Amino acid sequence: MEALFRGALLPKHIREKLFTLPPAGVRMLDGSPARYSMGLQKATVNGVTFWGKTGEWYGYRTRVCSTRDQQARAGRAGALLPGRRVPGSKAVNAVGPGFTATGLNHGTGSQSGEQGAEVIVRLPRVGADGPTGTFQNAVGVLPW
Repeated sequence: MEALFRGALLPKHIREKLFTLPPAGVRMLDGSPARYSMGLQKATVNGVTFWGKTGEWYGYRTRVCSTRDQQARAGRAGALLPGRRVPGSKAVNAVGPGFTATGLNHGTGSQSGEQGAEVIVRLPRVGADGPTGTFQNAVGVLPW
């Protein structure tokens, strides 16, 4: 995402389309405002806007998101490994957002997308002295 956001992959006039949502009258199937551009999804959590991409292949799901200025980033993969400190990084943690209402489950999740994204957004913003090697959800640390 870093190369994409800083302009190393696409010319500026095309890259801007990644951050342009359809007109206000365009709605998702659930009636909420459109949140997909030409390739990215927009989510605002606690006043911070993230742009991201999801992907799936047999047995795995991935999610990555970042603020446009890349001051906050998050990623999630369906296959979890025990976390560890990576030299030069803040921390490595895994998150489980919980059963979140999405188009994939026809809105049957027990929490909104914003609620599910809270832990995904919070963990990358912790300081260097924050937790590492944990698996967390919105409530707190879970056992591996």
